Amino acid sequence: MKYQEELEKFDDDISGRIIDLAAKVEDNIGIGKEEVYEDFIKEYQMLKSELPDRDDEMLQHQTWIRREGRWNAELNSDEPMMVGIIIGAGDAWDPQADRKEKARKMMENDKFEEAVEKGLIDNNGNFLNERGNEIPDNTYTRKLRGYYRKMDSEEEPKKFIMNLNGWRATDIDYPIMKPVRWRAEVADFDGGEDDWDYLNAGRSLRFNEIESDVFDPEIVIEDADYLKDQFTELHKIDEIHDSRLGYTELHATAGFTGYINRNPNNKTGNMRMNISNEKMGDHNITVWIPEHLHHKVEGVDTGSKFWVYGYIREDEYEGETTYSIQAWGLHAIEDWRIDMVQEQNVDTSDDFSTVYE
Repeated sequence: MKYQEELEKFDDDISGRIIDLAAKVEDNIGIGKEEVYEDFIKEYQMLKSELPDRDDEMLQHQTWIRREGRWNAELNSDEPMMVGIIIGAGDAWDPQADRKEKARKMMENDKFEEAVEKGLIDNNGNFLNERGNEIPDNTYTRKLRGYYRKMDSEEEPKKFIMNLNGWRATDIDYPIMKPVRWRAEVADFDGGEDDWDYLNAGRSLRFNEIESDVFDPEIVIEDADYLKDQFTELHKIDEIHDSRLGYTELHATAGFTGYINRNPNNKTGNMRMNISNEKMGDHNITVWIPEHLHHKVEGVDTGSKFWVYGYIREDEYEGETTYSIQAWGLHAIEDWRIDMVQEQNVDTSDDFSTVYE
């Protein structure tokens, strides 16, 4: 009721509109009124901090203008509302990067006409795809994986894959290992991976964090049956590679960290962390942490236990077989987390800095 009490301090006209809108949202979508109140109050507080000299009535009006459209868009949307958890995300990458770079080099070497003849660019120097269409400015793509169900459903959660393209791949905030709500359609797609549903992102995609007993990360990691088929004990990773599945499939595992290098690799942007368990002796496994997961190690000290989701790689170092994980998902398990009193600045020039890239 905290935000409803704050709302009572608003002008009667503005607060009345917000209360009416919140009731419609709750009745038609199932999102609680308090979440709508919270959204408006936080927006108002942000505006007030940014514009401290602005008339308060005007700030309230601005708050209404800025947030009313978002909630009416939710009310008017015919796309299903999903709830779930994103367990991992790949890096954003540009499938047209090589083609654009080839065209760019040809133009730099005074081979403009040849690039046109090859269909890499048009007469104005615009990049073209394989079908001869102009390539948009943002051609990035990113893949998300997780578990979901429709918001009004009690069915067992299902695995999902969702491809984000363009601005959705680079500009959307997608919380990893947190319960979220978003709009998406289940795609009618037969050519994908078995047992995974493919979702098409909603037109105005946003992921909103929610509270959920089903998709709470601690419950998902410890108790969710639907995650167990992807989980492998850390000391058994070599058994996965007997069948070489680790190269093509994502796996979840968990281990205690004895080392975290918080300075990203200059070439890849990856941070590095070592994890092990009580059955591995002096051995450990390297976890490469991409930029979109850097925040997952902030404030977490060594000795903490991490759940890791990603691709497993087999390498060789000084004549011994070693393993590493390119992380898609990462989570410091609360019951085994040790908070860091002060962040440490670790030099990147350690013995393994160039082994894995």
